[in-house]
Amino acid sequence: MLSKGGWTFTPRPASPPDANAYLCYRGNRIELLHSSTVFEGFLAEMSEIQDEFERLWSGDSVVARHGGWVGQNRHV
Repeated sequence: MLSKGGWTFTPRPASPPDANAYLCYRGNRIELLHSSTVFEGFLAEMSEIQDEFERLWSGDSVVARHGGWVGQNRHV
């Protein structure tokens, strides 16, 4: 399960085989009938991008030591 803001994503369970992934927002459940695999892939990619940004902005990275990229505002 993954939560961002008021949204929660629950991946498709292994059992039963016809179960679907779903999103919840403010108590409303939205089943992902045809797009759960695509959405799971999207979330995995976004997580990798976030991890890379965190690594680049950590205190030990070259980018962080030099104050970020030229013209880049750290508070984006």
